[in-house]
Amino acid sequence: MLTAHLGALFGNGPSPFLEIKLPFLGAASLYRRVQNIKAGRGGPKVTRHNHLFRGLFRCGLCNRPMSPERQKGRVYYRCQGSDCPTKTVREDVLDSQIWEALAHLEIPEADATKLIAKWNAGLSETATDDQRRSLQLRIDASEQSLLRAADLLIAGTLDNATYLAKKRDTELMLASLREELDDLPDIEEIRTHQVKFIELLKTLTQLYGSLKPAEKREFIENTFSNRKVIGKKVELEPYDWLQEPQFALSVSVGDPTGNRTPISRMKT
Repeated sequence: MLTAHLGALFGNGPSPFLEIKLPFLGAASLYRRVQNIKAGRGGPKVTRHNHLFRGLFRCGLCNRPMSPERQKGRVYYRCQGSDCPTKTVREDVLDSQIWEALAHLEIPEADATKLIAKWNAGLSETATDDQRRSLQLRIDASEQSLLRAADLLIAGTLDNATYLAKKRDTELMLASLREELDDLPDIEEIRTHQVKFIELLKTLTQLYGSLKPAEKREFIENTFSNRKVIGKKVELEPYDWLQEPQFALSVSVGDPTGNRTPISRMKT
């Protein structure tokens, strides 16, 4: 599974820093099957093989699925709209465009260093050890206050009603302080996730090339939110988790707009 590859980079469990949401696309398999059957009448038969990009690309003009078919030993993906300007695109062309898009998203070592420095500068402005110590001191003081109240109750110098009211208020305060302490980010954990995430960004093409077909499909689904063929142009739009680092780098080097646009490649 693809999650095993990403898990090797990120470790077990979701990252509290990245908060990457990778939605899985619920493909309407029955609808595609009907469309494939219709497309097979009077033309090239749509194959039933598990082609690499089945269900992953849609026509950017009519929003119909690009359905796979085999002709003369090659796999093509065809728009099912008879009146649509988008016709076919070869599977190997789609694959090469994905490689190029991933290469475009990869960051070189120099940019990786800049990005880490930028993130570390931001970390210095977040939770510090002083904040953590301050909260812990307040928790300890509240716990000691509650213990003293219990001693006073036993000694008979504090009535039960007053003790219960103090106990209730102190426990509410303790719950709030502990929640605030738990919510503080772990700086070292964040730095660890940053390094692993940067390694992923530096090796996107290498990771893609190492995956099996089913894993490649999952990788593509979780990397590009929009995958379209418009006429003879292939358009791939990355998810935010891949665009954010590019945006941060573009702003840091003087581009105030940090424009985010789909990655478009011309079919060759």
